[in-house]
Amino acid sequence: MNRIVLVLSTFVFLPIFGASISDDFWRPLHADQVEFRSIGSTLARNKEYPWTVGLKVSTKRCSAVLISTRHVLTAAHCVTMTIKDRNSKIGCRFVEFLESQVKIYPGTRVKDMLNIPLYTASFRVVNMTIHPKYQPCSRGNDLALLELSQNMFSDGLPICMPDANETIPENLTFTGFGLNPEDPKRAMLQAVNLTFYNTTIYDEIVTFTLDKAPCSGDSGGPLFTKRNGQHILLGIAYASAKCQKDNTKKQAIFDNVRSQIEWICEVSGVCTTLRLNGQ
Repeated sequence: MNRIVLVLSTFVFLPIFGASISDDFWRPLHADQVEFRSIGSTLARNKEYPWTVGLKVSTKRCSAVLISTRHVLTAAHCVTMTIKDRNSKIGCRFVEFLESQVKIYPGTRVKDMLNIPLYTASFRVVNMTIHPKYQPCSRGNDLALLELSQNMFSDGLPICMPDANETIPENLTFTGFGLNPEDPKRAMLQAVNLTFYNTTIYDEIVTFTLDKAPCSGDSGGPLFTKRNGQHILLGIAYASAKCQKDNTKKQAIFDNVRSQIEWICEVSGVCTTLRLNGQ
């Protein structure tokens, strides 16, 4: 796989989606330019969501989630660059950034991803695995697994993994470090409550919520539910509607983690304790 060594200032992302979705709907949620945070969200309290972490590579800024003290799950487009390729059947290809270019910031220690103090501890990535079926010009499988150089701080707690047949409830929560249009010089950890709409043939989870959705800088962040006192990971954010409050319902799309637990287990060793049909 090709790797990116130079620091690049311009990124081209070309998500192509099915005809049933409006062409102006889908947009990747990484922030290589200043845009918006999760609309309709609230500021997270200190250590309220200890599994959410910030990710920075070159000029990109994303969100991610701890699935173990040593492993982070995020969106593949956060750690790759999409390039137009006329020789490709799908019109584009991607190249990876080097692991050494990726920095992970604990959400329990970083309050603002746009204003990180120089002394703030970050974690290096020693191994990065892009989902083998990821294609930047098609839908689904927008996932990357990152192995950290050392264990996360003790106050950074991993989220629980889902069972393959985990039920998706109507009410869900999303967290991320997207920007705030009312305070565009800060990128604080935000939480937003979303309403489950449906799943798609591309193994995606779609939410549909009045004036609420993840936005730029929220890519790679976790969609989760709470069951029996545990927070269960269900999705990873990678696309959403335009981020503006206009009294309409907003769609957002997430990779369905339930369909990826075998790949996650194989690559990272992080495996769900529950099995299909309870086995």
